[in-house]
Amino acid sequence: MASGKWIIVKTAAGYHFNLVSRNRRVIATQPKVVQSMQECENSIFEVKKYANENNIIVKMAKNGTFKFSLKHPENESKLLKSETYVKKAGAENGKKSVLKNIVSDIIEFNNMTDAPE
Repeated sequence: MASGKWIIVKTAAGYHFNLVSRNRRVIATQPKVVQSMQECENSIFEVKKYANENNIIVKMAKNGTFKFSLKHPENESKLLKSETYVKKAGAENGKKSVLKNIVSDIIEFNNMTDAPE
């Protein structure tokens, strides 16, 4: 059972989502800001549709840290990205947490005066 939730954040630049765990720690985020609430919700749908054990890839950066990301299978655009982890095991645990929590239908709005639009 999912314990996390999606949080849609409105900023001066637009909208983006965060996937958070039950303890409200950000697990992963949307890599780019979009211009509408609908685009943000569509991005959440795509993450749910395409995320699986094989599509979320953990990679080591040039500085020796680790991150994971999910790319769209058709156009290679990045759908989801993680924070930076010192150890690969941390990134792998983050990936597992994404797979556990993406099923959540809970969407919360943050930094918005009138949500949803």
